[in-house]
Amino acid sequence: MKLLQGNEVKCAVCKQLLEEHKFDQAELDSYLLNGIHGEMPTVFPEDAKPATAEEAAGEEGEQGQGDGKDRDSREAALSLLRTVEPMFKLLPAGSYGKKVPIQCTVCKNKKWPDGKVLELTFLRDYMVKHFIKQHTGSRFHRDSLARERAPCIQVDRVPCEGLAVDDEEQAGQLWIYKEQFELWASYCNFQGCAQHEYTKDANQSAWTIRSHQCQQQTDLRPNVGRQVCPSCLDLGKGHSVSWTFI
Repeated sequence: MKLLQGNEVKCAVCKQLLEEHKFDQAELDSYLLNGIHGEMPTVFPEDAKPATAEEAAGEEGEQGQGDGKDRDSREAALSLLRTVEPMFKLLPAGSYGKKVPIQCTVCKNKKWPDGKVLELTFLRDYMVKHFIKQHTGSRFHRDSLARERAPCIQVDRVPCEGLAVDDEEQAGQLWIYKEQFELWASYCNFQGCAQHEYTKDANQSAWTIRSHQCQQQTDLRPNVGRQVCPSCLDLGKGHSVSWTFI
């Protein structure tokens, strides 16, 4: 399924198997597309050199000169592609090892950061119509388009207040063992041993801890009473500060 979808294969055994069989993703894409249109895929000898962009363009031009309908279909295809720019972009013939490469600038991933390049096979109007209908209907394209159109929400940044031990909502294990923490803190030599910053509000007998990796600022969370950065929030986990005194 990863090969059919054009996704990266990370399994070391699978990658070795593909290398031994000289697998080529571009050839598979072309084979599948030809099969969809009921055409027998062309098999080239292993020592055949891929055509350059100029050679491919010249071959296309020679075919067009022999058939007026082909020329008209090609011009119609180019006109149709101009109407779907910049989402789809026709690349020079022979690019990425494809006869008629077309790039979808919406479908981006680690392998295709600028947009996935697909094989159109023939520059004909009916091929372009079929390709656009099929590709825009794919789930990957729809998901990519939704991500691209998602609004960019600006989140306010506010100062981190540190993690309060008596904050039931955020302190985690520290709140559960707050009595044990109070006893431990009353005897601990913070000045000589503490990695984090510990402060106590004597009026309220409330402790606050600030991580030595405190990010100083955090995204504003309107539904919580105290703004705490992720590094300080981690202090409430089972293997953080509570692990020391328990």
